[in-house]
Amino acid sequence: MPSTRSLQPLRSGLKLSAPALSRFASILVLVLAMVGTISAQTLPSGPFGFVVNSVFNDSSTQGGAAILGLMNFDGNGNVSGPYTLELGSLDGVGEETITGNFTGTYSSKPDGTGTISLSLPAAGVTLTLAMAIANHDLQLVVTGCVGSPCNLSEAVMSGIGAAEFNGAVSPFTEKSLNGSYGFQSTKVAPSPLTTVGVWTFDGAGNLSTSGKVVTPGPTQQSAVQVGATYSVNADGTGTITIPPQTGAAMGQTHVFVITNNHSELLTLQTNRAGDGVLYSIGQLQATAQATASPISLTYAAQKVGTTSAARKVTLKNNLSTALTIQPFTFTGADPNDFGVSTTTCGTSLAEKSSCTISVVFKPTATGARTATLNVTDGANNSPQTVFLTGTGE
Repeated sequence: MPSTRSLQPLRSGLKLSAPALSRFASILVLVLAMVGTISAQTLPSGPFGFVVNSVFNDSSTQGGAAILGLMNFDGNGNVSGPYTLELGSLDGVGEETITGNFTGTYSSKPDGTGTISLSLPAAGVTLTLAMAIANHDLQLVVTGCVGSPCNLSEAVMSGIGAAEFNGAVSPFTEKSLNGSYGFQSTKVAPSPLTTVGVWTFDGAGNLSTSGKVVTPGPTQQSAVQVGATYSVNADGTGTITIPPQTGAAMGQTHVFVITNNHSELLTLQTNRAGDGVLYSIGQLQATAQATASPISLTYAAQKVGTTSAARKVTLKNNLSTALTIQPFTFTGADPNDFGVSTTTCGTSLAEKSSCTISVVFKPTATGARTATLNVTDGANNSPQTVFLTGTGE
């Protein structure tokens, strides 16, 4: 039975075993599709949740590696964020879970291509990534690796990841998750397995789950898990803890990233039951009670003191009852550089209907300017937020 380690924070000078370093290198060849409203002529900005899955090509390895976290682009060439790294079992070496933070820089050309450099000092790794921005998507592939883990003697041939724009910079709490989400997770080793079900968050840190495990072939197994809890960090990352159930020796731990205005989560299972399951990557989705779209706006360069053309944000009420709306606010680094010119939204929005908010950009200084439009309403995923960015010249 392979060993299982609990989450451990990275510390300066952390020493990883040679097999662990080699396994860590397996995640370095990856592709991320980052969904957001991004112009090919500007630097990407805002937070992106991402999850990456890779599989070893070594037959003695039970699976591979996975990583989940946040990439925070500041709009001015810097990127940083937290991550959780999951390493599969290799030649009798137990699974490992590592958490930490990365920092880096990025640049882009007018044609949408660019470069990202990431530093993971605790692991002694520096990565170079090529990026391409097209059709509101950001795609990345690792093109260089410096450090001892870069000896890819047991390397994965490729890795694939998916990411969603976080859509908010305001603090998250347990109240940010309140409602039921459809869930699907996939295990890749030692044999494929898919789980589907419903996870219900109560807004106060408790979680109930029910679902069905679908194995290759006709066999299906239904289960209801009890006693689960969850916690949410201010940046939208969090942890789900499921205690051991009847007949199971171990429970489960999942880390997650909240994306798309609380309506979607990317999840990564980080505590296996000791049966060779290395990791499980899933996606939780639900229809939010209210939504604001688009979830980000990027304005063209604007002379300081002048006002841009208005860009519209649509607020939609998905409830079967009226939605109360409070006055709009702007927060973030430069809240005075953006404003509402007109709106069709009043103090209440009828059931299953929409209204619009016209937002203008009026820079007070040169350089990158950012803020967040906050729409506080009666929905359980309030406030609705729109990340705003522009350049003063």
